[in-house]
Amino acid sequence: MGNDKIFVDEFVLYLQKNAMISNLSHSKANLKHALSLSLIFTLIFTTVSMFPLYSQDTSKWAIVIHGGAGSASKNMNDSVKSLYEKHLREALILGVEMLKREEPAIDVVQKVVNYMEDCPLFNAGKGAVMNIEGVHELDAAIMDGSNLKAGAIAGVKDIRNPVNAARLVMDSTSHVFLIGEGASEFAAQMGLEIVENSYFTTEARLRQYKEKQKISKVDHPEYREEKNTGYIKAKITGSVENKDAGNVEIINTGGVEIINAGGVEPEDYEDNKLKNSQNVAGSDPIGTVGCVALDLKGNLAAATSTGGMAGKKWGRVGDVPIIGAGTYANNSTVAVSGTGHGEYWIRRVVAYDISALMEYRSFSLKEAAEEVIFKKIDPMGGSGGGVIAVDKNGEITMTFNTGLMHRAWATWRGDAGVGVLKGEEKAITLK
Repeated sequence: MGNDKIFVDEFVLYLQKNAMISNLSHSKANLKHALSLSLIFTLIFTTVSMFPLYSQDTSKWAIVIHGGAGSASKNMNDSVKSLYEKHLREALILGVEMLKREEPAIDVVQKVVNYMEDCPLFNAGKGAVMNIEGVHELDAAIMDGSNLKAGAIAGVKDIRNPVNAARLVMDSTSHVFLIGEGASEFAAQMGLEIVENSYFTTEARLRQYKEKQKISKVDHPEYREEKNTGYIKAKITGSVENKDAGNVEIINTGGVEIINAGGVEPEDYEDNKLKNSQNVAGSDPIGTVGCVALDLKGNLAAATSTGGMAGKKWGRVGDVPIIGAGTYANNSTVAVSGTGHGEYWIRRVVAYDISALMEYRSFSLKEAAEEVIFKKIDPMGGSGGGVIAVDKNGEITMTFNTGLMHRAWATWRGDAGVGVLKGEEKAITLK
């Protein structure tokens, strides 16, 4: 309405200056001139109404980063937390400096995610988890809120920085989503760095893979899967303890625990085992990375990168590269990056749902994020997760239903901080 009023005022002033208001009835020429101006004014007014001209705020910027959400490991001591906080802070400083230099949000989120892909602490790029065969398969996505363009890749095994390939899909093709060998071939043709799959391996991830193999249905000889019923059975070599008449724990079978054995589907068994297990030091399976930003021109962007679920099979792909599920940005509302149990994020279209609640039901960012995570995701079960988001006004949120989410944030107001465990956030200086 502010722009409309400006056009009205300028039009009236023009008429007054040329004494046209008082002379319209006395001069056909003036009348014709006025009608022409009126037609022009109508066209301008209609255009403004159809395509609002948003003022470019040159004072606000904001950025939020996440490094994955999940259960808090018993090995998460102060030294481990400090290490995560150190790298979250460094990634944050990188993004803040770019925003202060008036660089575009889309470049900021890409560079921040690059930093985290190169950091072996996280489940993205170097340090990504392994699938059931001990191979790294990587997914990534990026979205520009200024034009709703997006790019994504999935199931790649040799692109050093997957988010860079996603950016090129967005900028250099008419497509949105490339997968597997085709995505790798595209990345190579575009000049991105291609590496051996072993580049992504770290000692911690190798330990995690070996630990998971001990309870794998494929490699563990102590139990088998009854495919025709969907039940999981075990060869009992020790005692059986009945817990709450519904949960059966097999003792002394090499650490295999059957949860809700009266009808759990095999894939649910693995997910719950992963959720409830205490991980060996340094092998926490969480660590998907993401970044959302608002730049000084009022543009929003989001980027997310992951190695997916530890021990995944059959080319499984989660929510990260699904635009609207794990990654979304729209200048009219919000930029969102998710981390968590991907199947549920896909089914709930989590990132877009937050945007839709803001756009169509006038929810605040905080209200929308909490509605989706606590009222829609929570009842579905799974291993949970969270989202980071920044809206068009620079408001931010970090909403999660797990024991921890690695996170960092900063805004133009001067506030900045990092957090790992739930309820434990600390203010930091960025100098």
